[in-house]
Parts: sequence; structure tokens; C-alpha cells
Amino acid sequence: VAQAIHLCSLSFLTMHILSCVWYTMGHRGPTNTGIRWLDEVTCTGATVSYQVCGRWDEYLTAFHFVLAVMTLDGFHVEPVNFLERLFASGLLVVGLAFGATIVAFTSAQFVKTIMQKQ
Repeated sequence: VAQAIHLCSLSFLTMHILSCVWYTMGHRGPTNTGIRWLDEVTCTGATVSYQVCGRWDEYLTAFHFVLAVMTLDGFHVEPVNFLERLFASGLLVVGLAFGATIVAFTSAQFVKTIMQKQ
């Protein structure tokens, strides 16, 4: 149980850090297209700058994006320049490794439990 809590805490911290990186890229990251993912979005029923929606909404959108990409789910925020696409691609690779780690950890716990019963 302690290992599972540790793994969940580490996963949440990792996603938080990656969300902060994605958030910062949306505000200050270099861009080869002249736009960033925070420049235009629909949050009030109209297409506006995310800065109209507030910092918490921006952060939660960044966190949701990281969570969605790492779990190989879809999301409505798209990378719009080279650096953002590179970061999102890296998140996909990290997500694959993260998923494999969860499966391996769970399988190891099952095997350990079965071996202890014998």
C-alpha cells in the first residue's frame, strides 16, 4: 500500500511539473509560428485569449492536457509551434513508459502476493 501511495504521489508530482512546463511554454516559450497554445481558445463561449479565463483555468487546462497526453487520450488543446509539438511528442513517449510502469508494478504486486500464499 505504501508503495502504491508513493507511486501515485510521484506520478502527480511529475504531472504537475510537466504541466508547469507546458503552461510556461504557452506564456513565454519560443515560437516559430508566432503563436502559442494559450493565444486562442474557447472558454467563455467565444474564441478569446486564455489570459481572459484566468491563471487557474490556464493551469488546469495545462494539467488536463498533460494528463490526457500521458494516458494517450485526446484533448482539444493543440501544440501550435515546433517546441510545443516536440514537448507533446515527448509526453507521449513518457506516457507510454508511465503506462508500462503501472502495468509492471501491478503485475509484480500480484505475483508477489501469489508467491507469498504458496
